[in-house]
Amino acid sequence: MATRRLSNSSMGSTRKAAGGMSLGEKAAEATTPAAMRREQENAKARAKIVHAARKLFVKRGFDAVSMRDIAKAAGYTPGALYVHFADKLQLIHAMMQQDFRAFDNATTDVMQITDPVERLRMLAQGYVRFALAHPHHYKLMFMT
Repeated sequence: MATRRLSNSSMGSTRKAAGGMSLGEKAAEATTPAAMRREQENAKARAKIVHAARKLFVKRGFDAVSMRDIAKAAGYTPGALYVHFADKLQLIHAMMQQDFRAFDNATTDVMQITDPVERLRMLAQGYVRFALAHPHHYKLMFMT
């Protein structure tokens, strides 16, 4: 159980969180090699989970896929998924954020074109290029 303690000193108040560390100590710990390695491992796990979920959602549809199915496809226990995503909606939300960010990045330069007809033509081409390069992303973004 986490404890929170406020103590006053001549230097001001210091917040203590779980483990007895101040918030500043926690921030300093976040930059240690071990913390950075954990963060990288968590990012890899999230990417693996999102990748497995995307494949299942495309193949079976969002409603037909359970968190248990995603865990099995990603090679994790169901409980491990909940460390990274509270539920399936949070998972697909994170997936959509990534996908629309990638789509936005693929079409950003087009918005600099001043001729509206040329801009529309190039935007349509970018849309098609994105769909061909990322068919699973496209299907989830625009066809479900």
